[in-house]
Amino acid sequence: MEKKRLRDSVVISALLAMILSLLTVILILLAGYVLLSIFRRVAMSSDQFGVDSYPNVMMLPYQNVYYDIGLGRIFKIGKVPAIILSLIMIVVFVSFFVGYFEMLTARFFNYIEEIRDGAERVVKGDISDRIPHKFNNELTDISDDINEIAGRKNINDKKEKESDKYKDELITNIAHDLRTPLTSVIGYLDLVRGGTSDAETEKKYIKIAYEKASRMKVLTDELFEYAKHETDVIKLNKTDFDIVKLIEQLMEEFYPEFKRVGFDTELKTDSESIIVNADGDEIARMFANLISNAIKYGVDGKNLEVHIKHSSKYVTVDIVNFGGLIPKEKIGLIFEKFYRVDESRNVVEGSGLGLAIAKNIVEKHEGMISAKSSYGGTAFEVSLPLGQTQEE
Repeated sequence: MEKKRLRDSVVISALLAMILSLLTVILILLAGYVLLSIFRRVAMSSDQFGVDSYPNVMMLPYQNVYYDIGLGRIFKIGKVPAIILSLIMIVVFVSFFVGYFEMLTARFFNYIEEIRDGAERVVKGDISDRIPHKFNNELTDISDDINEIAGRKNINDKKEKESDKYKDELITNIAHDLRTPLTSVIGYLDLVRGGTSDAETEKKYIKIAYEKASRMKVLTDELFEYAKHETDVIKLNKTDFDIVKLIEQLMEEFYPEFKRVGFDTELKTDSESIIVNADGDEIARMFANLISNAIKYGVDGKNLEVHIKHSSKYVTVDIVNFGGLIPKEKIGLIFEKFYRVDESRNVVEGSGLGLAIAKNIVEKHEGMISAKSSYGGTAFEVSLPLGQTQEE
C-alpha cells in the first residue's frame, strides 16, 4: 500500500479545521440572528417601547448607516457594532480553528512524543520495548528505523555477552590445556633430573615431556593464528591454483593421522582440475582445520569423505565425517570464536578456534561456509569463487 505523506495529512487536518471553524462561526451567527430577530419582535410589540420607539432603541445613534458593513446589513445594525461583531467573529474563528487543528493533529504529535520517548530509551540502553505502528507515513519510517536500531543493539548486546562468555571459557580452557601438559613436563623432567631412573626410563620420560611440550606449542600457535586473522594482520596473496590438487596433497599429508585413528577416506570430484583464485596458504590452512576437526569429532565414524563439485561461478567442497550428531541448537554456534561443542575438557583437545579461523579465511575470500548434521553424517560445506581461467 502506498504511503501517505505526513505533510498531506497535516494540510488535510488544517483544511478540516478551517471548515469546522467556519461552520461553527456560521452557526453562532445564525443563532445570534435568530435571537436578535426574536428580541426585535418582542421589543416592537412591547408596551414599554412601542412600535415608534423601536428604531431609536435598536439603531441609536447609527440609524441609516448599517448598510455600510456586511454584518450590519445582515443584522441591520450600525457600522460600529458591525465592526465590533466582525472582530469578535474573527477571534472566535481563530480560536476554534486552533482548537480543531490541535484536536485533529493530536494523534500525530502524540505519536511524535512516543517516537521521541522510544529514541531516548534506546539511547539509554533500554531496548526491551518497540515503538508500535500507528500510521502509514514518514513517522512510521522513523519508528521502523528506531526499532531496527534497537533490534541491532539487542543482537550486538547478545553477541557481546556470548563473546564475553566464550572469552571466559577460553581463558579457563587455555589455562587448563597449558597447565596440564606443563605440570607433566615439569614432573617428568624433575624425575630425569633426580637421576634415580635407568636410561630407558629416562628416555621414556623425555619422550613424554616432549609430546606435552609439543601440545603446548600447538595451542600457542593456534592462539597466535587466530589473533592474526582477528586483527586483519594477514594480507591475502591471491593466485590461480588447482584446488583439487591442493586437497589431494592435504589428504596425503594427513595420511599418518588417518592411519592412526583408523580412518577410511574417499575423495570424489566432478572434474580433475578446478582453478580458483585465492591465497593458497590460507585456503590450505582452512581445509586443514576442517579435516582436523573431522578427525577429532568423527573418530567414532571411522570414515571421512571429501566431495568437490563446481558451477559456472563457484567451487563447492564438502568435508563429511560420520561421528556424533551435532545438536540443532549448537550447529549455528560452531563457527563462533571460543565455542566448543564438547564442553568436557577430557574428551577432545583444542581451544575452539579452528572453525572460527576457517570461517574468517573463507569470508575474506568472499566465499561461504556452513555446516549441517544428521544421522547420515556431519558435513562442512565451503564455496569459493572460481578463478578467471576456470570461468573461461
